[in-house]
Amino acid sequence: MNTKVELGLIAFLEQFGLEDFLREGDLSVRLYHDCDVWGEEAEGCILNLRDKYGVDISNFQFDQYFPPELVKAPFSGIKIIYNSPFLRKYLTPRKEHKPLTFAEINLAIRTKKLPSQIYEE
Repeated sequence: MNTKVELGLIAFLEQFGLEDFLREGDLSVRLYHDCDVWGEEAEGCILNLRDKYGVDISNFQFDQYFPPELVKAPFSGIKIIYNSPFLRKYLTPRKEHKPLTFAEINLAIRTKKLPSQIYEE
């Protein structure tokens, strides 16, 4: 795979405050697993790929890559715990999610397809 970093990837990362995760061109960084991007924030990232970069997201299986936004808790204390990334990591049911790496986002910007569409061909 050509690992040339697209200017679009850099702009994408800057828009979501993730540029610090792009260490020395390391494209193996994972959006959810390493950057803790999930729920509505992850949805915003995927929609941005569609709207700004013309990436086809029609077959992208969001729940395979990211956990959903948490259900509103009845008590504010519980809500605070679940909205804390550190505590949420230990208190939420573990489901394995596929990694969506910077390399895959970079490729999506170039090919206009997300990983699930690229690998199906």
